Amino acid sequence: MRGLLVPMVCGVSLIVAQITAAAPMAEDACSLITTEEVAAIVGGKVDGAQRNDAGTTDDGGYSSTCVWKVTGGTPLPPKPNAPFDGASFAMLNTITWPAGSGMAKKYLEDFRDAAKQNLIDMNPVPVQAGDEALWWGDGVAVRKGDVSFGVSVHVGTDKKAEQAMEEALAKKIVGNFDGKQGAAGH
Repeated sequence: MRGLLVPMVCGVSLIVAQITAAAPMAEDACSLITTEEVAAIVGGKVDGAQRNDAGTTDDGGYSSTCVWKVTGGTPLPPKPNAPFDGASFAMLNTITWPAGSGMAKKYLEDFRDAAKQNLIDMNPVPVQAGDEALWWGDGVAVRKGDVSFGVSVHVGTDKKAEQAMEEALAKKIVGNFDGKQGAAGH
């Protein structure tokens, strides 16, 4: 029995190592960018990250959200029906999809389809980040491998300024994601 146990344990260890090496590294949205990095891009004081995961989606992905409240800028009037009552914030939502499922690509296609159906106010505009990205009028949506993410900034500036912040955050997150993926391979 002992002779069979060693190859079995080694085989299981090899499978676990292969699954771990292939697994995307974005299940914790807050791990992809620091509070200091967010503050440097959006300006003002940024409160610590608040993680709120939705968990496993119907499509087999894992959804994680991270929110940073931004203070120190021009106070915005309260808006009871707006997210966070209209307070200034930056938000990142990641979905880590099953490997090879194509769902990260579908995530971006859904924005294009929503524009065609007039569910969003504008046609998405390409952005240079990750494998593919777009700005859809209220944030930047990105795919990188089997992970998709969306980043939005609402700090009371004009849309163009918020768009620039969203694009800068998306690029920073992709760079940090690439660093985490490289570290996972070691």
